[in-house]
Amino acid sequence: MKYKIIVSLVLAFSLSACSDNDLPYYLSNINDAKDKVSECNAEMEKAFLSKNESLFKSVSQNSECNAAKQAIIEYKRNKAKLAKERKQAEYEANVKKYTTELTKIPFSDFYTIGKECLFNRSAKCEAFKKLKDIRTLSEIELMINSNKNEKLDVYSKKICAGIDYNQIQCDLSKKALAKQNKEKIEYYLANRDKLAISFNACQAEYQKLTKEKKYRKAMDVINTYQCRLIRDAASKLRIYDFSKSI
Repeated sequence: MKYKIIVSLVLAFSLSACSDNDLPYYLSNINDAKDKVSECNAEMEKAFLSKNESLFKSVSQNSECNAAKQAIIEYKRNKAKLAKERKQAEYEANVKKYTTELTKIPFSDFYTIGKECLFNRSAKCEAFKKLKDIRTLSEIELMINSNKNEKLDVYSKKICAGIDYNQIQCDLSKKALAKQNKEKIEYYLANRDKLAISFNACQAEYQKLTKEKKYRKAMDVINTYQCRLIRDAASKLRIYDFSKSI
């Protein structure tokens, strides 16, 4: 027993007698830290196998061994952090590159990229998501300016008809029409005198044809683009049909 204690003290002393290195030292000399940890682990393994509790405790509490272990932990943490930062920087650079590329391609080609980006977080898809609203709105504005008022309604119905209709243009035309209608309804609600004039024009024509028992033509009148739009605006004021003027 006495011999074991002496051996334990000698081994424990040997771990710290050769050097007096601390955490800052090992952070700057990571290879030395790895060597020190290997040395400490070897001593702990010997202590464990020989069932030498006092040596095992002494090595496990050795300040230099612990400093070396902590240095390795921080080294790995910093290495992982730097790797993450490099990866993020590379990702952001690629996003910027794809943003420039996707800005230049035709909208039809741009739009189809959305299908591959539903569950994809690549740099290309991130660039697509950043540009999607801007490019879509630009195309919508262009479509509205090219097909104003009722022409846009006619265009949307035409472009969305048939088996081989253009999905991209159809989707855009519906969004363009919804935007145009929303803006016109807001205009009429802000200018109720204009709303009343337009509403009463539709109402008068509808009533005239109804009295003449031309019911189909009367329905055709109130289902025109302008009268439907006026009716939608009036419905916001709880006026739901053309039974009477306003």
